[in-house]
Amino acid sequence: MRDAFYVKASSWDTQGLLDVFTSRMNMKKRTLTEPQNESVMAAITQCPLPMYATSTAKIACTWGALTEVKEDDLPSSLEGIVNKLFDHLERCIPPNCFSAMMSYITLSIGGISKWEMADLISVNDSVLTSIYSDVKHPPIHRAPPILWKLITFYLRNHLNMFLSMRFYTYSWTSNSFRKLAALRYAVSATASKKLHTEMCDYFLGRWACKKISGSGAEGEKRHLQERFVMPQPDAFGKHLNVRKFMCLPFHVMHASSKHAHTLETYIFNLPWVEKKLDSTSVPQVVCDLEHAKLLDSICSGKIKALQQAVLQSFCVLQVQGRQIYKCLQHLMTYTSEPNDHDDKSQSKSNNGLTKLLAWFSRPPVPLLHTLDCSNVSLSQISNSSTSVPFVDAIVPVSNDVHEAHIIYTLSSQNEIRVINVVTNQVVRTLRGVDAPKHVIMLDSTRAVVLCNRELAVIDLDRGVLLMKLRGVLNLRMPFFGLQCDQKVVALSRDRMVVNILDISTGGIVATFKAGETRFLDSLIISGDGKILVCGDETQKPFPLLVWSLEQSKLLHDIRMPQHEFITQHADITHNGQYLACLCREITDSTSNFVVVYDLVSGHLFKKFKMNGACTTVSLASKTMSVIVALDTGQLAVWDLVLGSHKFLIDGAPVAINNIRLTPDESMCLTTHREDSSISSHTLSLWNLNAGHFEACHTFDCPITCAQFTPDGHMILAGIKGHPYPIRLLYVPEGKDLTITKAQWEKEKDAANAVFGDVSRKELVINMAMEAT
Repeated sequence: MRDAFYVKASSWDTQGLLDVFTSRMNMKKRTLTEPQNESVMAAITQCPLPMYATSTAKIACTWGALTEVKEDDLPSSLEGIVNKLFDHLERCIPPNCFSAMMSYITLSIGGISKWEMADLISVNDSVLTSIYSDVKHPPIHRAPPILWKLITFYLRNHLNMFLSMRFYTYSWTSNSFRKLAALRYAVSATASKKLHTEMCDYFLGRWACKKISGSGAEGEKRHLQERFVMPQPDAFGKHLNVRKFMCLPFHVMHASSKHAHTLETYIFNLPWVEKKLDSTSVPQVVCDLEHAKLLDSICSGKIKALQQAVLQSFCVLQVQGRQIYKCLQHLMTYTSEPNDHDDKSQSKSNNGLTKLLAWFSRPPVPLLHTLDCSNVSLSQISNSSTSVPFVDAIVPVSNDVHEAHIIYTLSSQNEIRVINVVTNQVVRTLRGVDAPKHVIMLDSTRAVVLCNRELAVIDLDRGVLLMKLRGVLNLRMPFFGLQCDQKVVALSRDRMVVNILDISTGGIVATFKAGETRFLDSLIISGDGKILVCGDETQKPFPLLVWSLEQSKLLHDIRMPQHEFITQHADITHNGQYLACLCREITDSTSNFVVVYDLVSGHLFKKFKMNGACTTVSLASKTMSVIVALDTGQLAVWDLVLGSHKFLIDGAPVAINNIRLTPDESMCLTTHREDSSISSHTLSLWNLNAGHFEACHTFDCPITCAQFTPDGHMILAGIKGHPYPIRLLYVPEGKDLTITKAQWEKEKDAANAVFGDVSRKELVINMAMEAT
């Protein structure tokens, strides 16, 4: 596998190699005598390789003017010149120390860091003995860091330092050099196995805080001294031990002869694989599976199937490792099939497979399981010549926790559908609706629907257009909301006026106008319908305009000097007392923060600043909390009244610009819209009461909308290319999907759930968009 990390260099001519040699000599400000120069030219002609030229220059720098170059001073092969270089370095550095360091760097996977090298040679007794050969009682049992410094200096032309998973590691620049080092310092399989074992012990933390062994009176004294090696837990606080997950499986597979135990611990152990995915990357896991296929011929077929499943779910697993429990779910049948072999080795291998099946059936983490198949890929959508259907909006019929029906719109097909979320059965289909994009329920059957740019009141049970409301909404910002079940608040076509429309007559009963040539860019209505807040994009800096819908007057024109409000990301409490909005400085648009205003007085109430930039904000009225999404993919929760910081929750590393709360505000889901990255494919679930991340799900296509069912146990998501919402059931930690689904269906009592008149069940209605 490691040979694939290198690229074969093209052949060089002799003059080019001599130029390389000369440049190396000039860097050291050294010149050669004529006989010495002739010897070098003859040697390079015999072995025309760049590495040979650089290694020859390294040796030539040690010559003096009177040095007579003998025939064996410049071997004619690359192997000979490299061994000559090693011989020179072994005279400068204690031989045991040098050979150990060469062995570690040669057998490492992905290089080795300077801290790891310092620890490894410090726990090697033969190295310490050679270093402190003239000191009876060294002051500290650690190898001096200067030794590795010397080696990296002498071999700087052959060592490459690169950034690997946020760690700087050293590795050979040339595959040939690595092979030659392996031939010299890790010749036998026994020697290689011993070295891999030493590195295993290090990454397993077996040397952490260990004392040096000894005997007798002096032994007791030495026993009190330790190697000062750090422990190697799986995680340091919230941060996973990246280097352990990267290197340990590779070294264990080459060190241990108990292959069944190795597979059980590092291949079939899904919690370990989950952590490795989160700490490293999918290719790292694929490499582990590639090495594992060689360990056990009985399980090689099943490991290959695992490897293919991981590769097929590459993008999903890059988002978060815990999704592996779902991505490999289809392998349950395959991994449970019996093998043709029937011996002890099969029994040992089956132990790992049995545990693998146990992880599948009862995952140790909460998950979002899809109950519906999604058969459209992103490539099919990209290659499609016609517009693809997708769900525009998803709205529960009511907020009753026992409600089993939701409504969704398909503007591309001019349809509104009502479905039973438990049975996934469509109970009403309204066709001929003019591009329905959004729905707000008035009661259990009537709704205000945004049809293209007009508002219509429709009876969803009978499929009847009750009323068309006056006016046309803005094309880019068709904002509207409810003041009460008889009045609708809507932003006018020119965005200069907010109209109050009567549902029974369809006419305008009141208007709010900010002033001439002042364009509004948002519409925020409190849950009780008493307060209206709009952003003004004309004035600089952007102000917030607060109206009383009851008194029909402007209450506040809120401004903050040298700052502007990002009114697209704002929220209001149900009673209209507080408004939270993102705010930024005019001179610095890269950073922002959250401000909370008391709308009774119009004064600034609280200001919340984060370490990262804020992407959106939401208010939980029942718990009086401020939920803020950060550009780091984290969610911050603040106490609205006290202003104290409650939680900073780490989740999937994806962007967030939309937050949805459950009716009881204990949970929320986050998505990201209008983006072509993987963030727009991912939906995340958070527990706001406990302050931790619950689960996420990554779709093959971008998400268009998402909504909770009223009980908060299921999420419905619309994705591009699917003319129906995908149902995702929340399955708690350690629970079985089938049992959890059956319990949820029983609680919802789907058989007795009825929408409207039961005689119209599954009715398809062709509507004429004319008032009756």
